[in-house]
Amino acid sequence: MERLLTGGNYYYPPIEGNEWETALPADLGWDSTALEQTVSYVRDHNSTAFLILQRGKMVVEEYWQGWGIGTAMPIFSAAKSVTSVLMGIAQEQGRLSIADTMSKHLGKGWAGAPLENEAVIAIKHVLKMTSGLNDAFEFEADAGTKWYYNTPVYWKLFQVLKAATGKDMDDFSREVLWSRTGMRWCAWNGRTMACSARDAARFGLMILGNGTWAGKGIIADKSYLRASTNRAQELNQSYGYLWWLNGEDSFRLPGSVDERFEGPLIPSAPADMFAALGAADKKIYIVPSLDLVVMRHGGTAGEARAASSSFDRQLWHMLMPAVKPQ
Repeated sequence: MERLLTGGNYYYPPIEGNEWETALPADLGWDSTALEQTVSYVRDHNSTAFLILQRGKMVVEEYWQGWGIGTAMPIFSAAKSVTSVLMGIAQEQGRLSIADTMSKHLGKGWAGAPLENEAVIAIKHVLKMTSGLNDAFEFEADAGTKWYYNTPVYWKLFQVLKAATGKDMDDFSREVLWSRTGMRWCAWNGRTMACSARDAARFGLMILGNGTWAGKGIIADKSYLRASTNRAQELNQSYGYLWWLNGEDSFRLPGSVDERFEGPLIPSAPADMFAALGAADKKIYIVPSLDLVVMRHGGTAGEARAASSSFDRQLWHMLMPAVKPQ
């Protein structure tokens, strides 16, 4: 299915300060009892923060375990979706093309594969997790012919961005994303990004708004944004450019190299939902049809395989009866 980002008439909180307009569930026509039950479920499953935005306004903002609006922690692989946006912005600026080979920016010998195989691995293959390399950078398949969730190869995109822009991840992110959306508590913490729940919600709202913030383009290349948040290849229908996609016919998971699962990634969630998902159940869910951004910070919340958690399924099973489209 195609996810449509329309950039609707949303509220955007100011870049400076802590002001953020709220919307009462009752005024939205939501089921307050169902929503309270959902929040209680999230609280009781090792969560530190839980935010729900509809059309940009804050409907739910809860913190536990001593957290507050400025508390920032790593979001692990959910940061991959931030990297996806950074790559799109760098392409838009003319610093690189995702059709470029990795070798163009890293030089020959960046992988342990034979040079003839390494030479055809493009940035787009790494974004799609179809590099054909294993975790040790050894050749296993021709680029574009095998889906394998390869985080070590993904990390090479950091070097690509630095080679292309002349800036490290912190400096480039601050220049083109964080400062322009008010993401104040962010930092690249080693190979992942640390941020507050509000920062993550701001990122989700920018994506929901079709790459804009209060009328200003953050990522103006809408064709890239559309491609990144929709099915990027048939090898794993539920994966875009470092984004997880719901509502597809099948999916593959990290660690399940040859196993394909039938049906959508999260059956209880809206079909057009897509998400940045990280270890320990770090979540940034985006639902265009409901104008929703949902963010969860905390520790591991349920029985999980990477990108497929019992928390995801139960959360949306409980949340859907509470929400009314606007």
